[in-house]
Amino acid sequence: MTGKRLKASVIIDLNGNLSRRSRQYSNQINALARSGQISLRALRMEVVRVSGAIDRMGALSTRTFRMLSAGALGIAGVGYTANKLFIGAAA
Repeated sequence: MTGKRLKASVIIDLNGNLSRRSRQYSNQINALARSGQISLRALRMEVVRVSGAIDRMGALSTRTFRMLSAGALGIAGVGYTANKLFIGAAA
């Protein structure tokens, strides 16, 4: 509630204005609590969604790195074998 002020005014007269005002403020506070709960629930759902997306992205990058390093080792192994069989034998 930045920039806003919550004002409460209580005017008591002989017609029972206090009880009506207290019910009114009680209803307003309950409405404020409900909207806060809804907002926090929505925030929680977004945090869970983003967290899951980050986890999936991390798993995908780990799998990609694993495949690239296995491919690099395979290429290095083929190069070493070719060197031993063909180039080393010809020399």
